[in-house]
Amino acid sequence: MTLIRGRVYEAVISENVGKKLYLVVSNNHRNQALGSALVVRLTTSPKPPIPSVVDLPDTEQFSARIVCDDIEDMYESEVVKSAGALSPAAMRLVDQGLKAALDLD
Repeated sequence: MTLIRGRVYEAVISENVGKKLYLVVSNNHRNQALGSALVVRLTTSPKPPIPSVVDLPDTEQFSARIVCDDIEDMYESEVVKSAGALSPAAMRLVDQGLKAALDLD
């Protein structure tokens, strides 16, 4: 299974944390070549209002925020199931959050 950019997966990256939802942010070519993906976690916990924390619009299937400061590597073997995907508009917001987190402007 190739992990696809913009899709959300339920996965266990760390046994200490357990199952969580992760959004793939790396490109599909990289994901296929390496068998892993760069991901950011979806959370419902309150976070400070900074540019690298993206609140998903109410129109998305997930009611959460995405912490773009916390990028992790997720392997295909860690995935429990696919949970859905973000819209292109929401991914543009995530792209802006990643740019803020990595100071890429």
